[in-house]
Amino acid sequence: MRRNLRFLWIISFILSCKLAHANCIDEQSVDVQLPHQSGGHVQVHTCGKDQDRGIVYLNIVINGAAAKTANFEYASQAYSLSIQTDISFNGNQGIGVSTGAGRNGDGMHYWMLTKPQGDLIDLGDAPALQQSPFADNSYSALMSSTDPRYQSIRYFYTLKDEKITPTTAVGFNSDGINYVVTIMSVDADGQFKVKHTRHVSSKNYVSCQNGKILCW
Repeated sequence: MRRNLRFLWIISFILSCKLAHANCIDEQSVDVQLPHQSGGHVQVHTCGKDQDRGIVYLNIVINGAAAKTANFEYASQAYSLSIQTDISFNGNQGIGVSTGAGRNGDGMHYWMLTKPQGDLIDLGDAPALQQSPFADNSYSALMSSTDPRYQSIRYFYTLKDEKITPTTAVGFNSDGINYVVTIMSVDADGQFKVKHTRHVSSKNYVSCQNGKILCW
């Protein structure tokens, strides 16, 4: 019975999107279970308006009943729908959906589905995040760097006033002999300021770059 209800919700969700936006030139759909929300799953459907932009629709279903909806616009010439559900915020189910933004097109928009009310809180945009093992409600993302001083930068985030907020960044640079990490803080204007630079072993360099250890 529950499987039938779920199937009907999937069909009705996709049909409602198509009826409202019959002129979609490209469409993608996924239906994914929510591991941190009992009986929950999320349906996502995209409607491409032209080659450069489109709309993403979310429908949260809990125990066979529609709970919350949301949507946002994306701007990308080669948008590919992806969804992240293996993340939690304040112990609540997190949901991330690709936006196509960013240097590598791997930007995400995140929401938090609260317990027990089931409110869907918009947390904003960020790179594709991984849960940090070092502190509660800490997240990070490794990005290639446009700054010539660094080959890559790992950004750290927390949840502040129900928004994903950067707190620290670590820049990485190596010539194969010297392995240098640069620790940066974030000021009130969102600008990164260098705190200090360290030389580390090649092993710690790789582990810190991969978010496995702290190197400051």
